[in-house]
Amino acid sequence: MEKISYSRPDLDNEQARYKHDVAKLEATEGYALLSKDQRAIIRNTLILQIRAERDMDPLHRNDPWYYDWHKRKGLRPRYKGSLEHVKHWYCHAAVAALETRDLSGTRPQNCKEDFFDGDYFQIDQEFELRKAVEFFGFPCIVHVSTELGNSRGETTKFHTFLALGHGPKDEIVVWEKQRIELPYRVVSLSQVYADYKHAHFWGFRKLRSTT
Repeated sequence: MEKISYSRPDLDNEQARYKHDVAKLEATEGYALLSKDQRAIIRNTLILQIRAERDMDPLHRNDPWYYDWHKRKGLRPRYKGSLEHVKHWYCHAAVAALETRDLSGTRPQNCKEDFFDGDYFQIDQEFELRKAVEFFGFPCIVHVSTELGNSRGETTKFHTFLALGHGPKDEIVVWEKQRIELPYRVVSLSQVYADYKHAHFWGFRKLRSTT
């Protein structure tokens, strides 16, 4: 079992970052509709990310190869479980874990094809994306797709994230695993749209198994 070290000089920054992210989540209307288990899973991903970053080279935290730096240098990570989890889990599986309520293991199972069901639309501007998630309601699963629908599951999806509602500044708050070998994070819908504005098809449905 991994243990958190409380002697790190940057512990205060880690705690401040965690509290800031959780406060943004708690401000949304969708977070309150999650089950206790689902809220715990999201909070655990933020802790996993913090732990994993303790074994990372801080100059290259957004580079995929960053997660193998300890192997190249022959170093032994202190938080190997967290590091391996963040390295191998990916966006679809992370959101699916909220519905299966299972975030265990360092390597996720593939998602079932019906996980990618939803109503798909062509989205060409950010305000259209915002209006769509507001129409479907929170918490809302969003799939960024190469096709106008779901016929082949993961093979046609760029990304999946969870839109939770409006934050303190009226931004729509998103929780996501950025992708395999990249972080869990709490960001705005605007940031996600900027990452995938080249994609035209977006699918929407409510998160299952909420209270």
